Amino acid sequence: MALFDAAMLSSESLLAPIAFDAAAMRKNLDTSPAPILNTVAGTRKRVVTAKSTAGKPALLGRLAGLSDSERVSAVAQAVRAEVASVLGHADTDEIKDTAMFRDLGFDSLASVDLRNRLSTLMGLRLPATVVFDYPNVQALADYLVSRIETIGDEPGGTVLEQGADTRAHPHAEQEDTVSALFRSAVGEGRAAEALQLIGAVAALRPMFGGTDTRATSPLEPASLSQGGRGPELICLPSLGAMAGIQQYFRLAEALGATRALSSFSVPGYLTGEELPDSLDTLASLLATSVKRHLGRSKEYVLLGHSSGGWIAHLAAERLAREGMPPVGLALLDTYLPGSDETAAILPELIADMVESPAGTAPLEQVRLTAMGWYFRIFANWEPTSLPAPTLFARPSVPFREHLREAGWQATWPLEHSSAHVAGNHFTMVGEEVVETAQAVSTWLDSL
Repeated sequence: MALFDAAMLSSESLLAPIAFDAAAMRKNLDTSPAPILNTVAGTRKRVVTAKSTAGKPALLGRLAGLSDSERVSAVAQAVRAEVASVLGHADTDEIKDTAMFRDLGFDSLASVDLRNRLSTLMGLRLPATVVFDYPNVQALADYLVSRIETIGDEPGGTVLEQGADTRAHPHAEQEDTVSALFRSAVGEGRAAEALQLIGAVAALRPMFGGTDTRATSPLEPASLSQGGRGPELICLPSLGAMAGIQQYFRLAEALGATRALSSFSVPGYLTGEELPDSLDTLASLLATSVKRHLGRSKEYVLLGHSSGGWIAHLAAERLAREGMPPVGLALLDTYLPGSDETAAILPELIADMVESPAGTAPLEQVRLTAMGWYFRIFANWEPTSLPAPTLFARPSVPFREHLREAGWQATWPLEHSSAHVAGNHFTMVGEEVVETAQAVSTWLDSL
């Protein structure tokens, strides 16, 4: 076991040829499932009859026997109905399949409500970020259908989430395995090892870089507010597995409709997305995306909360070198990679991610490994001086009381203006965002 533990923590990949008796493995898997081996052996297809669907959500039964397009249409109709209910509409007439949920009036609470309704409706454990990851009815319906597997073609067969031949969907079981290993390590107080694990798995994912089409295709921004006062705020999300543009919804609301605020999602957090092969590739992609979004005449400020500050600073450095620097950079409680403060707080942040209510949904492999990869490539990164002024805002209290004795407050090594705001690392952009918005707004007016 000591050798196994050492292998798990090594960043080196080695090929180990092993002879498998697939027939014997399948026989044992019938009674004693082993997720890692399912991909190799493949479980036998089962025909599930209507009798076996007792207790399953009614929608799944209605999908049985439908074609792929009919299934998507049926699920989209159900999603529209739930969206209308969450928003308080009497019917679905105003819910267009391609309308962005944010534009329809969704905030964080409404998004969680919709996720919970769809989980019940479909009988699926959906990630807390599903409404942000698939931001309109059509995208969400396509995703929900992709989570369902048709089992058997005989009359009476039905549609269930699990049980199909796993060789056709190799990542389904791997996601569960990586998530389980990650949760277990974090639960045992081994957050650093857990982060190394998902970083090592991420290294096996498809990457893009150099002149690859993906590396030169700009990211699409999401507009969170369209005001015209001052420079536009471009927010970069943090790198946690559950993070995304939604972490800036409340900041946009607190700043009001007078300021323009947009956000980019970094690649790699959704199924099918590739990861950038280096920080240089990521910086180039971000710079290209910002320039395509703004043109060369509009002033802008980059903003990042937590590890989103790393991305914001990285983008600012590249844009400055390319002759289009931001007029300012705002860092909201950003801890420097490799610092003592980061070493003290990172295990707590990871544990909080796993233990939070959002953590009751599956921490899918694709999101976990994206997080692991970005932390891995930023591990030795150090920021360099910028020509633009920097705001460094910190919360007034730690998010866990025992951290008061652990040097919990973030510090920033480069020149900056400081602001202390209400709340902790999370609530400063959540329930107590008002003071953060006021600090940012006052600083913006001074530029």
